[in-house]
Amino acid sequence: MTSELSTASLTEILVSSFAALSRGDVEGHLANCAQDIVVEFPFADPPVRIDGATALRAYLSKALSIFHFTLTIDRILATENPGCLVVEFSSTGSVTTTGKAYANSYIGIFEFLGTKLRFQREYYNPLRAQEALRV
Repeated sequence: MTSELSTASLTEILVSSFAALSRGDVEGHLANCAQDIVVEFPFADPPVRIDGATALRAYLSKALSIFHFTLTIDRILATENPGCLVVEFSSTGSVTTTGKAYANSYIGIFEFLGTKLRFQREYYNPLRAQEALRV
């Protein structure tokens, strides 16, 4: 039987993943993810669902070659599910293809199985991303 991790322990995993993504370190982030991770971006145009670590590696490698940013956790909310966090976070950085600044705010639902991130649903303002990508 596995015991549930505390909110503080899950937060440490998330901080590690956000630091890796902020460095552009896809493998560092994936080290915290389950092989069968599912990531959803329902506000993307069109909405995106990524199934599995291999697909996430390809997606993030492309995305992080375009978006260079620092992710900052602004607030973490525990839920009734001890393996789930709701997180408010923000990004500041730039877009390599346009040279424009990029900043956004996000709400994310993060579900863990033990020490591995297994599900992420991320809500953000797609208009900010579109504007930063526009030449």
